Amino acid sequence: MKTTLRRFTVSAIIFISAFFILTASLCAAELPHVRLQNGASQLIVNGQPFLVLGGELGNSSSGSAAQADSIIPRLASMHVNTILMPVAWEQIEPKEGSFDFSILDHWIDVARQNNMHLVPLWFGSWKNAFSEYAPSWVKSDVKRYPRAQAVDGTPREILSTLPRKPDAATAAPSPR
Repeated sequence: MKTTLRRFTVSAIIFISAFFILTASLCAAELPHVRLQNGASQLIVNGQPFLVLGGELGNSSSGSAAQADSIIPRLASMHVNTILMPVAWEQIEPKEGSFDFSILDHWIDVARQNNMHLVPLWFGSWKNAFSEYAPSWVKSDVKRYPRAQAVDGTPREILSTLPRKPDAATAAPSPR
């Protein structure tokens, strides 16, 4: 379980770090922030007040470069300036330990070409309480990545947040 948590944490840190590095390089002078002035909050982007005119993509709408080429210009023509887009763990780490940011990079490039902002929505181990967006190598290894169980003990397709109970052969004696 520690390995699972460590791997997920490393994946999340890599993803978040890449996002903030990209954001910082776009706005080298000043990072976006919220300014509180006269009791009102204001989002500041590139040193100016920014009103989010946002659109949120469906769960499976950002899985390819072709979707970026089609969707982003269409949203730009509707005067949307910010896209909330799902980014799935299975897309970023399709093979254990092998990371592929090429599709996300393409979305970022097309968004920049259309003067749009992206807000990645990370679909990691769970999304709406299900584990649909975890990589296949996680889903297929129930020993390393145990599943939740119903009250009656039947396994669910959802990754468990709890460690497995050790069996009698591997359990350490309880301290007295």
